[in-house]
Amino acid sequence: MTIEQIGKLVATVRSDLKKLYDMHLLSVSTDGKQGLRCFNPEALEAKMNRTDEEILNDLIAGGAMIDGVEAYLASLSE
Repeated sequence: MTIEQIGKLVATVRSDLKKLYDMHLLSVSTDGKQGLRCFNPEALEAKMNRTDEEILNDLIAGGAMIDGVEAYLASLSE
């Protein structure tokens, strides 16, 4: 994968987690009438606060094949 593709992958993961968290907040604010309540919002918050490297390592640990991670991570420190 290119550096840009890996960046988009990380951004997609972050966006999806944000959508889930927003659904949780909606459920809380409407007393469960809308949205989707999260059983463990602290765990979801922790997932949202992961670094790019942590996100990629979790994906790889789950079986994803992502070539170019080292180059992507190196590009973040440039």
